[in-house]
Amino acid sequence: MSLRFGVTLLDCQVVTHLELHVTIVVRVMLHIQDIMELPHYGRIWRIHVKNIHTERKSLKRLCMILQVWVSIKGIKKGNVLNVEEIRLSLARMMIIDELPFKFVEGKGFKVYSRALEPSFEVPSRHTVARDCMKIFIEEKRKLKKLFKSERVCLTTDTWTSLQNLNYMCLTAHWIDSDWELQKRIINFCIVEKHKGETIGKQIEECLHEWGIDKVCTITVDNASSNDRAIAHLKKKCKWKDVILNNDYMHMRCSAHIVNLIVKEGLEEQHESIMRVRNAVKYVRSSPARLKAFKRCVEKEKIDSKSLLCLDVETR
Repeated sequence: MSLRFGVTLLDCQVVTHLELHVTIVVRVMLHIQDIMELPHYGRIWRIHVKNIHTERKSLKRLCMILQVWVSIKGIKKGNVLNVEEIRLSLARMMIIDELPFKFVEGKGFKVYSRALEPSFEVPSRHTVARDCMKIFIEEKRKLKKLFKSERVCLTTDTWTSLQNLNYMCLTAHWIDSDWELQKRIINFCIVEKHKGETIGKQIEECLHEWGIDKVCTITVDNASSNDRAIAHLKKKCKWKDVILNNDYMHMRCSAHIVNLIVKEGLEEQHESIMRVRNAVKYVRSSPARLKAFKRCVEKEKIDSKSLLCLDVETR
């Protein structure tokens, strides 16, 4: 009788020979030493080896049991449980879905993971954090290698948070070999102040860290501080294969320019706009007022599903 992997069981009449053949098959198919350590399956295996007979019928029954183990547990050649790969996939899920590290220590997630693979021990949030950092370091290495041969365009923005902290974000854009537009955030940090020289030094430091020396354009807001930042970069950075002597490196954000134009135009209607804004703020400041406003909308049969919302200065 022939089993998987080309191993043939002889029609032996001696129990010891039969046990030898079965042991060979099991070692190849199921990595028997790992199976023996499993709490339930190891016990089943020991019982059947102990009670094995030389009859072909008993041998077939044993082989059927082994095949069931293979189909249920998936423990077969080329499909051994890879803990490192599972941990890597878990870390990628945390990054892609922007989940907090403590997510892996939740009771529901542990129950779900145990149902998928009982033998896999869910790592702690500290281990997941280290795995995420490993992915970051590897992806950064790949990007640095890519930037050696690619010319990139940069966009940057700075703003102040509600906690009075100044942030800066720097993004690289390029077209890959398949003519697909790619973009990656290469820096997100706190800056001391919004002065042009400070921004320029921060961008310069980031470009040196990533090994970027072929820049086509840098798009920034239409502010005087950014003029000084670009001037600093042109003077300090050693660029390769510059285009038109970098005369057109500085690109001003068109959306920001339009925003400035609109704000300037609305200054003439400031009083009317403030009245509308205060009315909206009054309705939105209380759930009871908002509910009363909705009743008025229904009473007047106004065909609109939109609700009042306050404007955003930068949008």
